[in-house]
Amino acid sequence: IPKVDYQIADDTISLLFNNSSYLIDVVGQDTEYTVFTRGSFRNIKIYNEEKLLHESLKKGGSLGGGSSLDAGMPGKIVKILVKEGEVVPSDTPILIMEAMKMENEMRSPREVKIKSIEVKEGDNVDSGTVLIRYES
Repeated sequence: IPKVDYQIADDTISLLFNNSSYLIDVVGQDTEYTVFTRGSFRNIKIYNEEKLLHESLKKGGSLGGGSSLDAGMPGKIVKILVKEGEVVPSDTPILIMEAMKMENEMRSPREVKIKSIEVKEGDNVDSGTVLIRYES
C-alpha cells in the first residue's frame, strides 16, 4: 500500500485499500506491528521505500530469491561487475544500482552461475525488472 494511502497515529493505522477506508488497532513500532482486525490478531510489517530497498539488497535484490536478480525498486544501473558464464561465490557484488540517490551494491544470494545479463550500464529499470538470470 503506497504511503499516501495510510497513516500511523498512536495505536491506530488508517488506510485506504481497494477504494475502502479502514481503521485498524495496532501495537508495535518501526516496521513490525500486531494488528487487530475482523476479530483476530495478525503480525504485519510496514516498509517505506528505503526499508524495502534495504531488505531487497540484503536478499540479493529479489525479495523472493530464486533464479534471478531483480530490481527491488526503480533505479539506474551504474556498473555490472560480472560476465555471463561466470561462477560467483555467495555474497559477491554483482552490480551497482543507483536508487533513491544512493549507489547500492547488489550481491549474489548464494553461489550462482551467471546465465544472462538482461540490462546494460546506464539503463533505467523499474521495480521488479529482471537484471541478471542465474543457471539452475
